[in-house]
Amino acid sequence: FNVEQSIYKKWNLVPIYFFSEEMLKKGTCKSEDITVIYAYHPIKNEYAKLYSFGFQSLDLKPVLENLNKEFMAERILAGIFYNSVLVYSRNDCKLVAELPHQFNNFILLLQQAASQQQQQFNFAAGWNFWSGTKDIEGKNFDEIKGTCNIEKAYIFNANSQSWQQITNVPATGTAFVFKTTNKCIFGYEQPAPPSMPQ
Repeated sequence: FNVEQSIYKKWNLVPIYFFSEEMLKKGTCKSEDITVIYAYHPIKNEYAKLYSFGFQSLDLKPVLENLNKEFMAERILAGIFYNSVLVYSRNDCKLVAELPHQFNNFILLLQQAASQQQQQFNFAAGWNFWSGTKDIEGKNFDEIKGTCNIEKAYIFNANSQSWQQITNVPATGTAFVFKTTNKCIFGYEQPAPPSMPQ
């Protein structure tokens, strides 16, 4: 399925999957439009520069592979397909990505990956950059919090160049940030069955 993202002049919060060589050919954004791209490093609690015009390729895959090694060692969900990044653009343009259908059910995908690898990956305690997916779109964070104690969540409004607090997960392809007090993973509540009759 296709996902589109309008990019505005100045700062934008964008899902990372738009920045592969294949995806960049689908939209109207060119490398000369993008000045700089920052990811958030949740272990160090600081920004990491992924791209700077004229110095790196706009295809972020090689840069992310190096960053992922650090996150994998800590078992942190960062730098992967559904993270988001801050992008500074010189012009308005559009990004287009074609996503595989298995990403329609992202929470299920996370649970399957954890059970197959016999190791649990988590969001870091503190700020995490992520993006909406079809299975969690529009849900209140309480519905999908899993083991997370989510304090707050925001989207970045590129028109006003400001953060806006949210209580529901944004649409598929929309990036957001959330802060959690613990290492955790999204998931649906698994309530206990009703007690047996007396």
